[in-house]
Amino acid sequence: MDFLPPPANVKTQVMLLLIVAQRNGTYMHLYSWDTRLGLGNAKPSRCSGQRLPSEDGHPLMLIPSTKWTSFIIVTETEIVVYDDILSPHAKRINLPLTDQYPPKYENSTRTPLWVQWTKPSRHAVYNKTHDDICLVREDGQMRYYIIDRTTPTKIDAHFRPGNLGINVDTAFASMEGPAALGGGDSFIVGGDLTDGGVFQCIAKNAPICTQIIPNISPVHDMLTINSHDHNGSKALRDPDRQERIFVCSGRGTGHTAVSEIRYGLEAQVGLTADYNDLSSVSQVWTLPDTENGRLVFLISHAQYSTAMSLYLTDLELEVADSESCRGIDLTTPTIAAAMLPGGLIVQITQTAVNVTAFSPDAPAISNSYPSRIVAAVIISKLRMFAMGFERPTGFEVRLFRVSSNDSTIKVEQVGEAIEISQAPTALSSTDNGPTHLVLVGTVSGLLLIVSLEEVAGLRLVAEHSLTSLLKCPEPCTISSLAILKRAGGVERGILCGLRTGSLVCLTMEMNAKPTTNPGKLPEDCHNRAQPMINTRYLTFKCASTGFDSRASSWSHIRECGS
Repeated sequence: MDFLPPPANVKTQVMLLLIVAQRNGTYMHLYSWDTRLGLGNAKPSRCSGQRLPSEDGHPLMLIPSTKWTSFIIVTETEIVVYDDILSPHAKRINLPLTDQYPPKYENSTRTPLWVQWTKPSRHAVYNKTHDDICLVREDGQMRYYIIDRTTPTKIDAHFRPGNLGINVDTAFASMEGPAALGGGDSFIVGGDLTDGGVFQCIAKNAPICTQIIPNISPVHDMLTINSHDHNGSKALRDPDRQERIFVCSGRGTGHTAVSEIRYGLEAQVGLTADYNDLSSVSQVWTLPDTENGRLVFLISHAQYSTAMSLYLTDLELEVADSESCRGIDLTTPTIAAAMLPGGLIVQITQTAVNVTAFSPDAPAISNSYPSRIVAAVIISKLRMFAMGFERPTGFEVRLFRVSSNDSTIKVEQVGEAIEISQAPTALSSTDNGPTHLVLVGTVSGLLLIVSLEEVAGLRLVAEHSLTSLLKCPEPCTISSLAILKRAGGVERGILCGLRTGSLVCLTMEMNAKPTTNPGKLPEDCHNRAQPMINTRYLTFKCASTGFDSRASSWSHIRECGS
């Protein structure tokens, strides 16, 4: 049963087609009614009740036309076009489904059947005379038919795009292929008791799987566990989720697996663009410009900065200059940049701090510093930022606050500077309610934990050496830091990117209990909320030889000693 388009001269008519199998044969019934009168006025058409040939009995698929009052049926051996169905004797045009079948079809002892159809997207001029379809068989074989209304045979040509390489059920759809992948058609296919996928098919090329759609059916058994009851097992304990679900699934030898059912977020590439200087890019920041409906990408290079504007209405990307990014210095590398509440933009370079806004009426300032700025982090929520300076006698970290009104902007230092013995190479920040922390990574692998107070400023709380923690014979220069906060918990994940190409993952817990072994901590810090670095780490080596993961465990490592 399906709907058909009415004749061109009867726009208000609805036509419903039914293929009905009875004891003495299969019949075509056609009902029509006026949309202005409702379904209660539906009546059989004069041509209704035509008997189909015996070879068309019990068809596998009914494919309605989207342009004309006609339809296609697919049987096990033929594809048949029924045209002029409003006449007393509908016109039947058939084409055999001759094809090579696999010598062995693992899902059944019979030959595979054609199970689903889709109509690929084509441009409007082509669609005026064509109504093409694509069929898929249970074993993944595809067949494309060019349906041309202007030819007597209607089926103008057909060809085989290729085999999908999976067993297919009735989940089969198509859409226009993305231009970034060469256009063509994208087929979304659900597997029959196996994984499905998204396939990209370009003219004169076989379909290529670009994304797997998991399918865990049939499920033979299921097990749920409380991961917190398995603290001694590295495989079963997962601090991110308490309940874990495992299933045993599959349909036979070579297709079975033990899988874990999880959930999360997925991101896909929405826009790609060429960029000539990509090899020299060190960091990228995004700055929203709501007044002009654009997103500005501030890109830092080794010797300078650039900016790109992405206009969100039409997704056009163009190069931005100093006029469209007022107050942003593009002649020097950018160390940090962020948007503050109220629309202010902070850009930190090696010699200055620029505070500006996209609005042409907003104030803007640029504060220069005699000492070179080597690292920085911006805490947007607090309207503050911390910077690491290189001085003739050593290094220090200072905290600053940004205040503003309609006509002026002020950047003031908060508290005293913290002197450190090594060059800071990376800064990051996190918070735990009223407690704010700044993490400082150094050139020799020291990880400094600094508490941040809006009035008193910065205070060194703890320090630990990654070189001793990881038992590395050489210094571990920290080139980047990121902090991941677990929802509803006090534990933080610290990602330390090393200059050697490794990624070190640590966990830090906020512990409000008094510290019994403070190590090098000041005595007046015993009752403060102290961070505690937990014992797990993973090292992912980026060498071409493969992936190497190591896991080790210690007793809890305190801030300045073990």
